[in-house]
Amino acid sequence: MSWAYRHGIEPHFIEPGTPNQNAFVEFVEGFNGRLRDQCLNEHWFVSLGQARQTIETWRLDHNAVRRHSALSDLPPEEFEQPTLDRATAPVIHPERSPAGPLDSTDAESKVTTKGTVSPL
Repeated sequence: MSWAYRHGIEPHFIEPGTPNQNAFVEFVEGFNGRLRDQCLNEHWFVSLGQARQTIETWRLDHNAVRRHSALSDLPPEEFEQPTLDRATAPVIHPERSPAGPLDSTDAESKVTTKGTVSPL
């Protein structure tokens, strides 16, 4: 601590009984524990390149394929898909459009088979 004080750094401690003030550190420690238990403790690395490749393979599996209890036991890609579908779906209100139903066209635009509006 004396080093911090000598360099003008004032430490801010977590209040007793409030561990949620440091939730990010708890998240990182949990992730590091999973990385260590599921990857690093399971492999012997003979080179830095092999370590990087093995850890990257584990990371991709962890971030996309492996089921997460925080995501209702779904893999992240599967959990995210409904959100992506909603985000990319066009918002078309045929009752408000002068063109009428989705299959009609007017002089300014046309509706494609996918339901998106594109200029003529």
